[in-house]
Amino acid sequence: IDNRIPFSRKSSLLTLCCSHSSSSSSSTSPLVSTTKKPHQKDDEKEDGYVVHVTYEDRSCDIIVKPHETILEAIERNGTPRLLSIPSPPSDCRRGNCMTCAAIVLQQQPTLDSTTSTLVTVEDGLAPYQSKLLQSKGCILTCSSYVHGPGLSIQLNYQNDIWEEMYKTRLQDESIQSIGRQASAKVIRMAAERNVPKFKAQTEKVWEKS
Repeated sequence: IDNRIPFSRKSSLLTLCCSHSSSSSSSTSPLVSTTKKPHQKDDEKEDGYVVHVTYEDRSCDIIVKPHETILEAIERNGTPRLLSIPSPPSDCRRGNCMTCAAIVLQQQPTLDSTTSTLVTVEDGLAPYQSKLLQSKGCILTCSSYVHGPGLSIQLNYQNDIWEEMYKTRLQDESIQSIGRQASAKVIRMAAERNVPKFKAQTEKVWEKS
């Protein structure tokens, strides 16, 4: 401020400048404020359930969110690294190949007998295959969701399921009987479509016998 201005006018100008500066600061402060709500956290996690996952002699706990499959949670939680495996057992992700099969080691019962902590959606298997999985206490992680606590599973069970599904089951006498009946039916249907050929083949068999 110019020294030639009287002291009384200097005081008035100083008061005016200060009041203008204060009002400007108060009016612009809300525009630069970026404070968050007191309860908001950067690392806030969504709700989910803890599932204990075992692979051979190694195990870890993961969080499975309500709207993701167990396989998706395994991949999201970095479970392969924790279990020292290159990737979780999986392939088609539609339930057909059964590569992601796991056995349920423990499942906490719910108070309501009509609900379960483990929900399996359409797995792409034939009804008899789904029933066989259930009877063996197995699930497919690509089509299973967790709706409660206390679940423990063991991965790398696909070889046992394949053995049961495609070998042991087919060695059953009732299954073999069904196979023989089906083969006989196919032969009969082929013979009915070409009777002369079937007659000639039958005569050759009789001649050899």
